[in-house]
Amino acid sequence: MAGNLTYTTDLHLFLNVINGAFLLHCEDSSMLRLCMAAYVNAAHHFKNFFSTNGYLHIMPTILRVYSNYQSNRMVVMVVEFIVKQLYILHRKPFILQMLGSVAPILDMDENAIYGDANKIQPQRLFDILLSLERHHEDPLHILELVTIDKPLR
Repeated sequence: MAGNLTYTTDLHLFLNVINGAFLLHCEDSSMLRLCMAAYVNAAHHFKNFFSTNGYLHIMPTILRVYSNYQSNRMVVMVVEFIVKQLYILHRKPFILQMLGSVAPILDMDENAIYGDANKIQPQRLFDILLSLERHHEDPLHILELVTIDKPLR
């Protein structure tokens, strides 16, 4: 990946492709594994971009999938694991960008019977924040595809 992208101005195009693949095929375990590994690789290889605004490009997609696919235990476990790994990589910038990216798409309509699929349920945001406290196993061996030293620091 690092050899293919020479400018971070092109990185959002790459992330848009990964986001689209993740949205369309999030219940396919091999695609889920590849997309999550791509996110972690990008966050590591382009540290400056992700420490300033990179997470604004990927967190809305990750959180939408997390909010909409609560019935799929594998998707929930993988997203919680990856969010924890991204948090380990960047800590405060990650949290700030995650909260900044979720603010405009948080579903605050309490009168709706059914939630909006384009929005994130407040309970799911709370769940993902609580998951940062727990230890997570790598259910799909995603870190095997990541080209950095493990465990992440």
